Amino acid sequence: MKEVSFQRGAYIYREGDPADAVYFVLTGEVEILRTVEKRAVRLAVVGRGNFFGETGVMRNQPRSITARARTDMSAIQMPRNRFLDMVRTDQPVGLAVLRRLCVRLAHADAKTIGAWQPDEDIAPDAKLRVRLLPGSHLVASLIGTEGIDIGKFPYRVGRRLQPGEPPLQTTTELALTGSDMYQMSPAHFSIELIENRPAVRDLGSYLGTVVNGMRIAKFENSEVAMLQLGQNLVLAGGDDSPYSFAIVVETV
Repeated sequence: MKEVSFQRGAYIYREGDPADAVYFVLTGEVEILRTVEKRAVRLAVVGRGNFFGETGVMRNQPRSITARARTDMSAIQMPRNRFLDMVRTDQPVGLAVLRRLCVRLAHADAKTIGAWQPDEDIAPDAKLRVRLLPGSHLVASLIGTEGIDIGKFPYRVGRRLQPGEPPLQTTTELALTGSDMYQMSPAHFSIELIENRPAVRDLGSYLGTVVNGMRIAKFENSEVAMLQLGQNLVLAGGDDSPYSFAIVVETV
């Protein structure tokens, strides 16, 4: 491992580069980008004390996103083999990363430290009420403040097609308008039931979907996130996206 420094605007790695290292931010900030229609769109900002770059390493695939220094920054660079050794031997750094990955994969059990934990209170035969509510002024202006009661699954959410875009192969139950076509994809995410447990599935969107703090996408470790009883926060697109929702799950 070694300490590396980057000036503001410098690229740590780009989409398509080999996934040969994981980084732990010491100072400054890194922005995570993805290219949509030849434009770099920001997914997230990673700051001091956080990891980035582990997804490609764990999947042993080329980089699916770009990392660029948002400010002058420094980080610990962990070569792929060293990182995997730490995960295998349960060293403190490796264990912390493994916990984070468990959350992102949505396969953690009740003992895992993370933002998401499975809710065991949903009985297999429980009758559920699932409501899609606005989480931003934009979405409230499009679907109303009362939201939508979802009675049929899957329920697919996206945006209306722009001129010249190819037609969708599946039906979208909710097609939103808006000027930021880079954040919301025509078929973005679906709300569905998996063995009577509510879940959100990313539908191959440009930037992914954040569910209770975990990003799901075709370029991440998982495309599905289970929902819990009560309120679940869902963001379509990057951290700056105006397409914010709350999905409320109740038993009736």
